Amino acid sequence: MSHILKKLLLNNFWTKFAAFLLSLLIWFYVAGEENIEVVKDIPISISLYNDFVITNSSADIVTITLIGPRETINDIDFSEIVAKKDLSNITTPGNSTFTLLPQNINIPQNTRLTKIQPSEITVRIDKLINKELIVEPVVENQPSSGFAIEEVIANPTIVKIRGPQSILKAMSKINTSPIDLTGRNNSFSQKTKTEPILGEFTYNGFVDVSIYIKELSKQKEFKNVSIRIMQSPTDRYFVKLVPDRAEITITGSDALVPKIEAKDIVCYIDIENVKEGDYELPIQTRMPKGITLLKLKPVNVKVSIKGEPIPVKTIEEVL
Repeated sequence: MSHILKKLLLNNFWTKFAAFLLSLLIWFYVAGEENIEVVKDIPISISLYNDFVITNSSADIVTITLIGPRETINDIDFSEIVAKKDLSNITTPGNSTFTLLPQNINIPQNTRLTKIQPSEITVRIDKLINKELIVEPVVENQPSSGFAIEEVIANPTIVKIRGPQSILKAMSKINTSPIDLTGRNNSFSQKTKTEPILGEFTYNGFVDVSIYIKELSKQKEFKNVSIRIMQSPTDRYFVKLVPDRAEITITGSDALVPKIEAKDIVCYIDIENVKEGDYELPIQTRMPKGITLLKLKPVNVKVSIKGEPIPVKTIEEVL
């Protein structure tokens, strides 16, 4: 027995001796090198069963404390260090709590993990499903003054979303990303995305949102507008109108209508080429630019024309 042991020790003795000395030197170097402590935040990576997703977690990162030689610590790329946990054995939605251990974290050699905070993590696991949802276009802010939204239409109107079962089950609609209307005074279309669920799950394509903008209209009523007479300058007769005033209702833009006064509206009876006698003639009107006649009362007036000419201003002279 001793002969065999002696033979093993003496076989390649110098090679083994050199390796021993090298190991001894490395040990003394490492033992003699200054150790430092570092605290870093690292992400948690969790493996799940197919078609499952985490909808809530008590922590997305953990804080670890590492001790090791200064040179080793300084060379660490902490972006590559991750706390990993395999939960692929869980096939039922619900809460799951687990503890992170040093073996769950890929720390470099020659370092020691002294603390994980928090070490206990609780996650909510849910199943992924597909569901069709109605698209709800979202707009923010207002068009230019004097304009308003007439209609907002989304195309497509229904989209298929893949997401967590517990959330989609309670949803019937999904919003688009907001479209800003500030300063708009014309209809337009814009492509946008649907708002993501949990910041991740959304419709893969684009939604084309058409926004129809109209100019606001306003009405204004004038109860005592004079009815004027238009006739040939060479045939000026005594003309009697019954009634000689009209009620006018106009419509136009929200900005323009309040500025209109009765004097800006022309109501007149055209008796050019009409001989003396009694008639019932229609009232004619001229509106300022951008203004529309909405209501006129009466539509006709009784006109009495006598043969004795008197000076009467024509409509052209009035205007």
